This record gives sequence, C-alpha cells and structure tokens, in this order.
Amino acid sequence: LTEEGSSKLVAIIAPMLLISTLNTLHVFNPDKPDTVDFIANAATFALTAVFILPEIVTKANRTSLFTSNNGYILLVFLGLALSSFPEEEVGSKNYAIVGVALFWASFLIPFIHAIQFWRFQKKISPAG
Repeated sequence: LTEEGSSKLVAIIAPMLLISTLNTLHVFNPDKPDTVDFIANAATFALTAVFILPEIVTKANRTSLFTSNNGYILLVFLGLALSSFPEEEVGSKNYAIVGVALFWASFLIPFIHAIQFWRFQKKISPAG
C-alpha cells in the first residue's frame, strides 16, 4: 500500500460521480439536443475524465497492463464513448444507455477495493 485511500476517494470518485451524473442527465434528456450539442457535451465529459486520469494512474500502478485500475479506466472511457453516440445518428438510444450503465458499473471497482482495503487495514491494525 503506497497511498492512503480517502484522499484518492475524494480526488477521483467525487469528480467521476459528477461526470457520471451529468452524463446520465445528458443521455436521458427529454429535450433531444441537436447532434453537434450532444457530441460537444460528450466530448466535455470525456475531456474532464482525461484530466482526472493522472490521479488514477500513478507510478505505483503502472507495472502491469491487466490491473483493476486499467479496468476502471477502460469502463469509464468505454461508457463515455458509447454515451456519445447521438440517437439521431445511430437510430437508437441503446448505445448511449449501455454507455451510461457501463460508466455507473465502473464504480463497483473502487467500491470493492475500498471495502477490501478497510478489511485488510482492520485485520492488521493492533486493535483489530
């Protein structure tokens, strides 16, 4: 363990929750924006996630390609990518709905890791 988890929770999960919530509102907006606005909003969400990326990928977790961090990043960007397909262009909102679902499902990874960390911390603490 190289870093304390609560600072990461605030630095990564809080902004990602905001992006995920805005992305969900964007996809399920009943006032169907035009294609350009839809794609512009999707690009803004993706760019925001890119700026958070250095907080997720630290030197300590760059040792392997197949890690839960990389899985989390893949789910986030795959979700954002699928969410960026406008219904008018692809003929269905299904891609965007799957994208929203993947983005929200990505939160399972840090949630599970937080539980594992707290259990491990409790197990090794002198009072535990």
